[in-house]
Amino acid sequence: AGHGARVSTVERALTESASRPALVGGWTALAAALVQAAVDSERLANVADALNAGPALRRLGSLAEIQNLEDILVSLPLPKPDARLVPLDPQAPLDEPWIDARWRVRWPVSRRHALQIVAV
Repeated sequence: AGHGARVSTVERALTESASRPALVGGWTALAAALVQAAVDSERLANVADALNAGPALRRLGSLAEIQNLEDILVSLPLPKPDARLVPLDPQAPLDEPWIDARWRVRWPVSRRHALQIVAV
């Protein structure tokens, strides 16, 4: 009694999912969740910072940008231009890799194919 479960926020769930995309069904599931979620961009940046989840935030930034989710992008800090590349989904096979130079994220598919996938 009096010991309720800790409640997660949408922003924390997205950050944790982006930290390990394979556990939520890969990058396509993460992309779909990002579109459907009511995300507070500033809170998302703060949660990622508190969890030391820079690569996860970069994955979310890249996904938000390709889906034109401007409301999410507004408070997300860009990585340094010389930041090491992070894979969008470390478990996804590399079909036609594309590098998102702005977010320093390596996608497992070409930009054209990524746009087709997230448009569904």
